[in-house]
Amino acid sequence: MKTNTKLELLLILYLSVSSSAQTCSISDDLNPIRREEFDGGRIVDITHFYREDMPYGDSPDRRLGQFLWLPTSMKNGSLYNGSVMKLPAHAGTHVDAPGHVFQEYFEAGFDIDTLDLAVLNGPALLVDVPRNKNITAEVMESLHIPRGVRRVLFRTLNTDRQLMWKKEFDTSYVGFMKDGAQWLVDNTDIKLVGIDYLSVAAFDDLIPSHLVFLEGREIILVEALKLEDVMPGLYSLHCLPLRLRGAEGSPISKPSNIALSVEAHKATLPILDILQSVPRLAPSSALPHANLTPLLQPQTLYSISAGHVLRQRAPPIAPPRRRTPRADRLTRYVPARLTQSRLMRPPILFITAGRVGGGAEAGRAVDTSSRTVSGA
Repeated sequence: MKTNTKLELLLILYLSVSSSAQTCSISDDLNPIRREEFDGGRIVDITHFYREDMPYGDSPDRRLGQFLWLPTSMKNGSLYNGSVMKLPAHAGTHVDAPGHVFQEYFEAGFDIDTLDLAVLNGPALLVDVPRNKNITAEVMESLHIPRGVRRVLFRTLNTDRQLMWKKEFDTSYVGFMKDGAQWLVDNTDIKLVGIDYLSVAAFDDLIPSHLVFLEGREIILVEALKLEDVMPGLYSLHCLPLRLRGAEGSPISKPSNIALSVEAHKATLPILDILQSVPRLAPSSALPHANLTPLLQPQTLYSISAGHVLRQRAPPIAPPRRRTPRADRLTRYVPARLTQSRLMRPPILFITAGRVGGGAEAGRAVDTSSRTVSGA
C-alpha cells in the first residue's frame, strides 16, 4: 500500500511538472521547433512541405499549383481562420496503394485504409544507390541487402540533384526499372520501398515497375522522401498516411509525418539478417517488433535496445566423431560480451560477438539463450 501511495505521489508530481513546463503564453517565443530530441537521438522529418511550385507530373505546367485557400479569414471579419485544401493524392511525399495501377484491386477496395501499419512503421535501412544509374537487377544485387530486412529507403542521384526542390517535374529522375523491381520481389523480404522522388519507378518503366511492386498487394511504396539530412544506416521509421477510404494514394499525415528516429548507435549497420530479437518487455524504440535480424560477426559491435532476449544460432559446426546426447545437440549460442552504455536513454547494451568455442579473443562467454537484456 505504501509503495502504491509513493507511486501515485510521484505520478502527480510528474504531471504537475509536465503541465507547468508545457504552459505557454502569447508572449513566449513564437519560433516553431522543427526537430525533436528523443531518447538520446533525434527525430528527423523526411517529408517535403507542400508549396505551389512543387514538381508534379500530372499537371499541364508540371508543378502542383495552388492547393490551399482561406475562405474563412479573421482579416475579413471572421472569428477564426479556416482553410480549404485540394491536394492530389500523389503529390509531395505520399504512399501508393495497390489500386493505383490495378483496376480490379481498386474496385475490390484495396485502398489506403487497408495498408498494414505494421509495415509502415518499424526498423528501416537507408541505402545509397550507385549514382547515374537507374535501379536495375544488377544494381539491386550489388547493394547486398540481407534477407530479413523489411523496409528499405533508397537514396539516389535525385537527392544530389535536389529534384524535389525544382519547380517542374523532371523525367530524368532515377527510379526502379522493371527488372530491378522484379529482383527485389524475388530475392528480398522487403515490404516497404521508399525513394527520393515522386515515383519509385523510372520514367521509362513507369507502369511496368509499379505493376511488379503492387501485384502481390504486399509491398507498400513511399515516394518523394526527403533524404538529404540523414546518413545511410539503420533507423526507426514512422509513417502514417491519411485514412482516405476509397483512395489509391495518400499524402503522409500531419502532424505525424514520416520520421526517422535517429539513434546514437545508427552507425552499427550490421544489425541485419539472422539474430532474432524477441521482445520480452516493451518493444524497443530503436527496433520495434524487430523482425530485422542481425548476423553476428566476431569482434563486431552491435547495439540492441533494452528489453530483449537475444538468440543467435552458431555457424555450422563439424559433427562430432561420437554421438552426443540430445541436449548437447540443441541450438548453440554465440559467446558475447555485454557492455552497458550509460550515455543513452534508455541504456543500450552493446553485444560484442566472440568466436564460437570461446578463446581469449571471445571475451566473457554469455549464453544469450537464457539471458534477458535489461536496461535497468
